[in-house]
Amino acid sequence: MSGIFARSKAVLVFVFFAVMMSAPFIFYDLVRAHLENRWAILILIMGIGLSLSSTAVVLLLLRSASIAASVARSVTQDLNESRHELQADEDEINKMNIMVAQSPAAILMTDANGSIEYVNPKFCDLTGYSAEEVLGKNPRILKSGMTRPEDYADLWRTITSGRTWKGELQNKKKNGEFCWVSESISPVKDPNGVITHFIDVQEDVTDKKKVEQLLQESEGRFRSIFEKSGDAIMTLDYPSGKLATANAATLRMFGVKSEREFVTLDPWSLSPATQPDGRASINKAQELIEKAVREGTYFFEWVHKRISGEEFPATVLLSKIDQPGKIVILATVRDVSKQKMLERQFMQAQKMETIGTLAGGVAHDLNNLLTVINGYSEMQVSALPPGDAVRADLEEIFKAGKRAEWLVKQLLVFSRKQIFEPKVIHLQELIQDMDKMFRRLIAENIDFVVMARLETWAVRVDPESFRQVLTNLVINSSHAMPRGGKIEIDARNVVLRPNDVLHREHPVPGEYLLLTVSDTGTGMSDEVKSHLFEPFFTTKEKGKGTGLGLSTVYGIVKQSDGYVQVDSELGRGATFKIYLPRAAAEPSPWYGNEVEMPLPQGTETVLVVEDEDAVRTYSVKALRSLGYDVLEASNGADALRLAGESRAKPIQLLFSDVVMPGMDGKELADRVRSLCPGIQVLLTSGYTDNLIIHSGNLKAWEAFLKKPYSLKSLSFKIREVLDRKRGTPAT
Repeated sequence: MSGIFARSKAVLVFVFFAVMMSAPFIFYDLVRAHLENRWAILILIMGIGLSLSSTAVVLLLLRSASIAASVARSVTQDLNESRHELQADEDEINKMNIMVAQSPAAILMTDANGSIEYVNPKFCDLTGYSAEEVLGKNPRILKSGMTRPEDYADLWRTITSGRTWKGELQNKKKNGEFCWVSESISPVKDPNGVITHFIDVQEDVTDKKKVEQLLQESEGRFRSIFEKSGDAIMTLDYPSGKLATANAATLRMFGVKSEREFVTLDPWSLSPATQPDGRASINKAQELIEKAVREGTYFFEWVHKRISGEEFPATVLLSKIDQPGKIVILATVRDVSKQKMLERQFMQAQKMETIGTLAGGVAHDLNNLLTVINGYSEMQVSALPPGDAVRADLEEIFKAGKRAEWLVKQLLVFSRKQIFEPKVIHLQELIQDMDKMFRRLIAENIDFVVMARLETWAVRVDPESFRQVLTNLVINSSHAMPRGGKIEIDARNVVLRPNDVLHREHPVPGEYLLLTVSDTGTGMSDEVKSHLFEPFFTTKEKGKGTGLGLSTVYGIVKQSDGYVQVDSELGRGATFKIYLPRAAAEPSPWYGNEVEMPLPQGTETVLVVEDEDAVRTYSVKALRSLGYDVLEASNGADALRLAGESRAKPIQLLFSDVVMPGMDGKELADRVRSLCPGIQVLLTSGYTDNLIIHSGNLKAWEAFLKKPYSLKSLSFKIREVLDRKRGTPAT
């Protein structure tokens, strides 16, 4: 374009110059005809000069036009460039506006005094305010009242000092709802460094805060469970096994004062060197930890050790917990010492129950045999004159039978199948009554002390059985002190509350009489104590003990609804504590030794019912020797037949065994009473299974006689029942 312009300019200049140079000559030819020649020449010269001047002016103008064109071109180029720059700036500004308007963060701008000059749409969405409602106002309209004034003061100090403030605030929306925002407020400065505005960028973190709150609550609950758990809970780093955390129960269980102290311990110091199976604790534990890592969890039994050195049984649950970059082992440990003790007690109780059942069955058969042996021996001894050699032999047989009878009684007491005849008594009176006997039983080098206490509570026990309890305990204590010592008997009132726990027995809360028999003897090991009440268990030399003494004590105490506890250590003596429930009734009189009297006799008709032939034969012979008219039957059916056939000759007394096949003695008595309305009943047994027969359970016309019975006890009981007034039960 510039080349075309230049060529056109040259053509124009040339044409203009040619015209201007030829014009004077043309004008000269025109005027020469009318003027003189010199004037014509002068005019020609002037024309030529004028032409040259015009040409010069034209050339000058053309030069100026060229310069102007050049300037114009330059200006046009600058304008075009500025227009492009302005367009780029405008595009950039538009982009910025779009970015701010569509930002996911809420943005507002205030002047230096805090008045809002701009808010983006996200701000309006977040707060519920429109732009018109907030422009010119202070951001304090968003205050919720949940932020401390000190926090706002710190914010204002920070941004007015030219620094950026970052933090979280709880604001309030237009509708009153609260929301959490994460804010970044920065100052805007002019070229001189003067703050002119503040820009606040806000992000809604309400949901994040809710999640954090839920996590905190969850963590708080876990921490509460962690700290308040009765089980020891600890974490270990894997694979090092280093202790990391522990709850309060862990510290109590292992006897450590603080968690800081606990995590410094060697984890293997919390176990004995070996476990019950003989394996090294460290090797076995590492194997179990690896199982937990592979399977996720693993449960097992373990023996731990407190820092005091005391070992205790425990159950352990190992759980694998995956954390970023590492594995943590969560160990839950439960001390099962009490559980193991209860298991041992349960097994002991089952064993005792099994042995008791066996002992009761044996005792029942022995009582029948002893009734025959002792009965015939007694009858023959009384029939022979003193000094007779045969009588002496029979007396030895009778003595042996009485000793056997005592052993059977021990078995029945242990099996709790002994015939129990309780009375409400003051046990202190029984103790004092036996004082002299105790002193004859023990050696002279033993100091015997009975604590005299007034106003002790009454208890409901069988006096004769408790004579046996006291005798066995005193003899047992004296045997534990071959070189002498001290035995002390005490009885006092105690009240057990729910929190009172005995290590072997657990009485229900209430009022008890506590009978204590203590000695300063050799004491007992834990192993001996674990078998102490088992029948036939003894620590004495062979032939010097039956092993029934303490089992008898146990049986009588349990039959009296009581509890027995033993405290003993080797070399520190032993203390037997017997808890007997306080009786609600008033004490009744009780009697010790029988009064010697002649054997009473009679002529009444007695129906004897006994399934054991030998016992029945002896009973019939004994009663006939006392003058009675006797009918006999081996079972209930035969007895009913005889009762029905004896209307012409009434039967005054039914003497029947309780335990018989087919029909027991209680049922037989009721059916015989329907046939013979006035008949009296005397029941007998060596033991009762699930039935304790005593005066409280007997009907008005019934009485009871224990097996084995002697001729003497039989004669007195028969006469007592026959002579009593109708409607008054015998005891």
